[in-house]
Amino acid sequence: MGNSIKDIYIDDYQSVVSDLPMRNRSVLDTTSKFMMASAHVNRTVLKAATTCGCIKIDAHKQNFEDELDYEQMLELMETHIKGDICAECRDKIEKEIGNAFFYITSICNALNISVYDVILKDKETMSTLGSFGLR
Repeated sequence: MGNSIKDIYIDDYQSVVSDLPMRNRSVLDTTSKFMMASAHVNRTVLKAATTCGCIKIDAHKQNFEDELDYEQMLELMETHIKGDICAECRDKIEKEIGNAFFYITSICNALNISVYDVILKDKETMSTLGSFGLR
């Protein structure tokens, strides 16, 4: 497959992350920082609902039956989010997701794994499995 500009951006991002000085390049430190960053993503999303109020989380049982086909299930499944995040919450959430992605990339660098290859392989798996690859 040929490299598109977006593919080059992923490789460039990984290179920039690799070149940044980090206090500790230990995979143990990096994985624990990723866990913290992931928790910050969760907290920021929840604060959009509980502190700002720009969104409402209306969690309830998903409304579908086993007899439905994949497309019908997709139509019925909900995100449980009502409303739209405001610009301020969007900025905060994007920042936290960026931090989490930074640590995922750092883990990939420590293990000499290409982020692009991870994304490509996961996309191929999803495309191959289709509705059988539900996560």
